[in-house]
Amino acid sequence: EEQVFEVPEGEEKTYHPMNYTRKFKGTVSLRDCLVESLNVPTVKVAEMVGVDKIIKMAHQLGITSPLPNALSLALGSCETTPLEMCVA
Repeated sequence: EEQVFEVPEGEEKTYHPMNYTRKFKGTVSLRDCLVESLNVPTVKVAEMVGVDKIIKMAHQLGITSPLPNALSLALGSCETTPLEMCVA
């Protein structure tokens, strides 16, 4: 069964994360989500955890670049340097 995952972003904008294949996989384990690089479950986990907590953890691990307070952060929508990633 196809499901739509929409997240209101204010000002009449809505974020619609999709998997690369544009196909909905249904319920998957976290492991399969990561192995198959599925976007929708990754964004759902970020929503459940909270983007603010993800940003806080990234800073604690050594990321100093500005990070957007957006669910797309879970999919890598920010820029960091290779040095920051190695340190983290």
